[in-house]
Amino acid sequence: MAAPRIPIAKQKFTEPLRVAIVGSGLAGLSVALGVQQHCSDPDVVQIDIYDAAVVLSEVGAGITLWPKTVALLRELGVLDILDESPNEEVAFRMRKGDQSEGVDFYDVRFPKGSPLRLLRAELQSRMLSSLRKGLNFHLSRRVIGLQQMDDEVLLTFADGSTTACDLVIGADGVHSTIRRLAVESEFLPLKTGGTLASGVNALASSAKTQWCGRYAYRGMVRVSALPSDHPSLGVPMRYVGADGQVITYPIPSKPIINVLAMARQEPADEPRTTDAPREDSEAAFAGWEPAVAQLLQVRATCTFLVR
Repeated sequence: MAAPRIPIAKQKFTEPLRVAIVGSGLAGLSVALGVQQHCSDPDVVQIDIYDAAVVLSEVGAGITLWPKTVALLRELGVLDILDESPNEEVAFRMRKGDQSEGVDFYDVRFPKGSPLRLLRAELQSRMLSSLRKGLNFHLSRRVIGLQQMDDEVLLTFADGSTTACDLVIGADGVHSTIRRLAVESEFLPLKTGGTLASGVNALASSAKTQWCGRYAYRGMVRVSALPSDHPSLGVPMRYVGADGQVITYPIPSKPIINVLAMARQEPADEPRTTDAPREDSEAAFAGWEPAVAQLLQVRATCTFLVR
């Protein structure tokens, strides 16, 4: 027999819990949606999102949402305004592509439907529309300092301003400033000589990103620019080979194919994201089958990322 439900009087708060989310990308918006879902009363929780960007722009290429992510978005209420995942027969077709003639060798299938594929900007827009009123955005606020006080956290921004909050959530990307500041604040004060020095220094530097040895070239291809028999027009593809792979899939909302080409190359001076000449990616996949060469030659856009 279930225990009886006992009503509990609403607790009165003199001040709301101040939650600061650093980063307004998909991760930051997801956190905000989760907080609002569990507590939408502004008298209880105050949410402020800080971002270094001057304008909250909707950018990015295609993204794939895997089943677990789709389930989380459904819980957050975002999937209610997204198209359901298409029940495609093939989630990805594996193809040996680093040779003169490609060969299909395996089809990846999901028994409960394929992943959801869309433009990042589409997901960002729909997440923004799902946020309730009362949330505050603060742009042009690049965090440079993080200090734990007795009963609050102090954030310092590049313009010299500061703000205090009760909880800071870092959602500022792979090169997270919050992660670096939080880890360094824990371990740098412990720096000492002797046998502990190397261990403490290693922990203090663990927040810094490390190059994993691969470059990623991202772009989009117009469907009309490819020949009618191109493999990427039929199903999502994964062309694989020695030290590289090219992943493609159509975007249902637009007549375009998303392209992600990853290759192992010599490291750059420092991690960065920048525009890339088309010739760079073509050189990285020289000798691959014509279908891969066509994708790299006709891309409308190309962004170069160091991973």
